[in-house]
Amino acid sequence: MRDGQREATDEETMDIANPADPEAFTRIYRRYVTPVYSYIYHRVRNRSDAEDLTAQVFTEAFAGLDRYEERGKAAAWLFSIARHKVVDHYRSRRVELPFDEVLDSPLDGSGPEARVLRRERLAKLAQLVASLEWEKQELLQLRFVAELTYREISEVVGSSEAAVKKAIYRLLDQLRGRWAIADLKVPVKSDQGASDE
Repeated sequence: MRDGQREATDEETMDIANPADPEAFTRIYRRYVTPVYSYIYHRVRNRSDAEDLTAQVFTEAFAGLDRYEERGKAAAWLFSIARHKVVDHYRSRRVELPFDEVLDSPLDGSGPEARVLRRERLAKLAQLVASLEWEKQELLQLRFVAELTYREISEVVGSSEAAVKKAIYRLLDQLRGRWAIADLKVPVKSDQGASDE
């Protein structure tokens, strides 16, 4: 709260957002531009393309305000648009969708050994995640890169919240199992390491 005023919720902002009131949409833009950009960047791995696609997402969203009917679900609406923009981007280029972990994130340690160890672990994790199907990679990115809630992810992918939560927990268990197998230097098979516990 600042000066006795609270920040408007997505629902309140989108209820008043219309092409005649760009300030209301500006608040949504400010709230979501960074998570949308991060999500897109992790899908396309190119700064220029990510910037262009992010701009397209918000341009399309602003142009579609008169058709927006999902009051209070701005994140799901924006990430659905972002998801379609990424798919269209790759369809036009006919390349495989990559998934790489960000290696320039803050380091746990400050010494060179810690940096090397972190890079090795991130490379190993990126390799394990890259072995997953595109849809599974996307679930992990929506949760951990875009930092969406399970409810928001369910709205983006068109599934129930419970199904999304279960799928993500299973993916994490599967990755933990594959990580342990990789530590033992045992070849990883596509179904090996999955846990139904």
